[in-house]
Amino acid sequence: MGPGCHAKGAQTVLDTFKKELGISEGETTPCQKYTLLASNCLGACDQAPLVKINDQLITKVNPINVSAILKGEFFNDTSLDTPEILQISTNHPVCACGGDKHFSTFKKLLKENNPEKIIETIRDSRLQGRGGAGFFTGDKMQMVFNTHRENQLDSVVVVNSAIFELDPLNVIEGILISALAVRAKLGFICYRNEHLPALLKMNDAINWARSKNFIGKNILGSNFSFDLKVRHGAGGFIVGESSALVQTLMGKVGEPQAKYIKLAQSGYKKRPTFISNIETIANIPQIMEKGVDWFRKIGHHSKGTKLLSLSGDVKNPGFVEAPLGTTINEIIQNVGGGITSPKKRTIKFVQVGGPTGGYLPSNMLELKIDYDSLKEVGAIMGSGLISVKNDRKCLVDSLLYQITYLAGESCGKCTPCREGLYMAKRILHNISRGKGSKNDLALLSDIAQTLRETSFCQFGKTASNPILSALRYFEQEFFEHVDGKICRSGVCKELTQFHINDQCTGCTLCAKVCPTGCITSRKKELHIIDQQKCIKCGACFEVCNFKSVEVR
Repeated sequence: MGPGCHAKGAQTVLDTFKKELGISEGETTPCQKYTLLASNCLGACDQAPLVKINDQLITKVNPINVSAILKGEFFNDTSLDTPEILQISTNHPVCACGGDKHFSTFKKLLKENNPEKIIETIRDSRLQGRGGAGFFTGDKMQMVFNTHRENQLDSVVVVNSAIFELDPLNVIEGILISALAVRAKLGFICYRNEHLPALLKMNDAINWARSKNFIGKNILGSNFSFDLKVRHGAGGFIVGESSALVQTLMGKVGEPQAKYIKLAQSGYKKRPTFISNIETIANIPQIMEKGVDWFRKIGHHSKGTKLLSLSGDVKNPGFVEAPLGTTINEIIQNVGGGITSPKKRTIKFVQVGGPTGGYLPSNMLELKIDYDSLKEVGAIMGSGLISVKNDRKCLVDSLLYQITYLAGESCGKCTPCREGLYMAKRILHNISRGKGSKNDLALLSDIAQTLRETSFCQFGKTASNPILSALRYFEQEFFEHVDGKICRSGVCKELTQFHINDQCTGCTLCAKVCPTGCITSRKKELHIIDQQKCIKCGACFEVCNFKSVEVR
């Protein structure tokens, strides 16, 4: 499951399905009706947690819905809706523009037939890849074009899609302009099987563009021909690495390749290949239409905007296109409406950049969202995910979840990543259960440094970010788990024991939500928890309005 769903309690939903079905993850019910799996990210963090049954998505699920879902009595109709992309601090959206002028810029550029001009414009705009690495798009275009010209090889355009909220026609126009620039005759746009709504919309858009002769042979009567194909795969995180993606397009295992082989020179079937993220591509039509100066006025330090996905413990999770240089707190407050239950909860940490992003404490919320600023503090731009966690969340538990996910996504090709992530997962598992030591923290840091310095590809190198940032900013919480054998957030059950202190007003609310009836309560009297019956679910801790329930 993705970090957005995890932050919204997807693990509890999964555990409830296990109990209702009487099976474990990966097993099938005796009647052969259900197989229970934890899905990869489904790309709708604002609707988390999600459950997918066949091709039906059910959104914002909580444990009490599980029984009705299995009986076929619970549905909602939001699964195929395209979420609104909000704008912040700008009236000039870049990649989420849409509109009724599709392909007008491409038509003009097709008549001019000047690839050098397109590449020069993109280089001057300083457009950086929005997939996380931040490479300059114009430089990649230039290398592909040079290889095409020197070796007389037809180029290929490959677009990797991790989001599907963008206007598909705008994306197709961006692909066509890119193909015109690098002299490509073939292009691929790659989606994950989990993103069925995106696949359907993109297929419809491609069919429309083909019917209007924007795709095909001798486009609009010119000598330029280009075919665009949709490819979809199983959704492995490692396939986001460009060389692994190209391998899958050729029918091979999605494993990263040696970095001395430049895809811009020898990529898909040994042809020069321009690979870009879908959000990057969506910027190109606007840059070519409105010019470099217009684009470079947007954002601070890094240029342009970034699509961000805000999830977790905020009132209004969703998507926003914000100028680079906007602060994390502006996104949380202006888009998310602040933290949920602000009278009871405060922000404890945020994870920025997705599964391989870094953990940042609440005193760093004024940090600006740009490539260099995030890198300096141990985070990355990554997928643009900002996952907000309140003080009811445990940093160690969250890190264990992330490393478990990354260990499962590793292709296993290189030893540092394969063995390092497995060992890190085992160490964190022990720490969360009160079996860790200070030596484990030192070893965990060494493993992360080795990952960063010696992993074969960027997946392994950036997998060190969550570990190193957590150790850097939340050292005290690790010591509490290791030395004090306590989880103050009440999440790690082996390190948690709930007690009711003298601030109790005797409101009986905790007793009403307790699933085991382990709280002895009388109105206006101090309540008592029976530790023998307590299952440490934390329901009392969550609902208490007077901070009377505490962890000891």
